[in-house]
Amino acid sequence: MKIKIACILSFFVFILGAACTNQMDNLEEYLAYLADETNGIVHSKSVAGVQMKVKYMPIEYLVYKDFTNQDKKGDKKKLFKEYKNTLSFMLTLGPDKNENFDITRVGVSSYEEFTERMEVMNFQMGGMISLEYGDKTIHPKLSLMENTYGLAQERAILVSFEVSDNLENAFMKNNDCKFIYKDGLFNTGISKFAFDKTSIRELPEFQF
Repeated sequence: MKIKIACILSFFVFILGAACTNQMDNLEEYLAYLADETNGIVHSKSVAGVQMKVKYMPIEYLVYKDFTNQDKKGDKKKLFKEYKNTLSFMLTLGPDKNENFDITRVGVSSYEEFTERMEVMNFQMGGMISLEYGDKTIHPKLSLMENTYGLAQERAILVSFEVSDNLENAFMKNNDCKFIYKDGLFNTGISKFAFDKTSIRELPEFQF
């Protein structure tokens, strides 16, 4: 009888442990989770034909990208330490679904204006962005636009803030945050994107 009870208890412990484990090891499924707005990892809005999308970039994904970079000899522990104080988002600017234009050319009427636009989007977007949590406001330490070589109508800008500790996404799990974009390019005004710590706590851990 005692043996049967022990077996039953072991079975339930196993089931509970499996239920509490929130992990993914399939990259496509993980990326699909991040892209699904109902999961609270990405938020978007459209103003005057311009779509703005802000996605939280989990630290595991950032490490994965570096770890699998063929130009580097991946050391996961070292990479995680390098990203410990990093809080990153991807800001994507592009045409709304009913529009058809290259975001870099909106309101641009000359080559000189286009050059100035690219200069701003490449190196100065951080001045239009801030992050609010609690009674604090911080500004990016880095903003970098991805190079699409003119093959896309939208542009993605990686925005990184410096925080005390974001290992295992700890900072985002403990703070409700607002990503604020004060648009100085497309006349869309001030946009705020709220990230709920509850949604981040439900984010699966990416195993690789």
